[in-house]
Amino acid sequence: MESSLLKKENLTGSDTFLKVGLFDIWLCNEDRHFENFNLLYDLKSNAFVPIDHVFCFNSNNIDKDPYLISSNESILSSPFLNRFFVRTLQPELNKIRLRISKDFKINVNRCHEELDNILSQIPLAWEADYSYLKTRLEIMFAEQWLKSCLDYFTELLVLNIKTQKK
Repeated sequence: MESSLLKKENLTGSDTFLKVGLFDIWLCNEDRHFENFNLLYDLKSNAFVPIDHVFCFNSNNIDKDPYLISSNESILSSPFLNRFFVRTLQPELNKIRLRISKDFKINVNRCHEELDNILSQIPLAWEADYSYLKTRLEIMFAEQWLKSCLDYFTELLVLNIKTQKK
């Protein structure tokens, strides 16, 4: 299933890298970091494609309220960010951040609208309690959580671009 955070034409590699980083913050994915990228690169679309989301919701703890992943658990803290994207990010960092944040809000709303459809695609063999999952996932769409995610995204982005620049 294609991630709705990446459904946009003419993305750059840095755009998709940042969107994956924000996606991981939003869904509390602790397993995509500088030692375990879990990313493929699509040369045709010039975009990163995230794989392996097994540790979303703070290591699959959907029964607990979400909490922000640590900086060490984010690809936004990896040297890769600066190694490959610093020249494109530094001059227009705020503009890029605002664009990614705007797209994030639009796509989160789209995910929220499609939540029933998304949950209906869970295999029956998993014997998932759809009603319970929907209730638990609603917190991921709460305004306070989304604000925390965007604030943390900004913090990691600004901190890591500034501390690693040459």
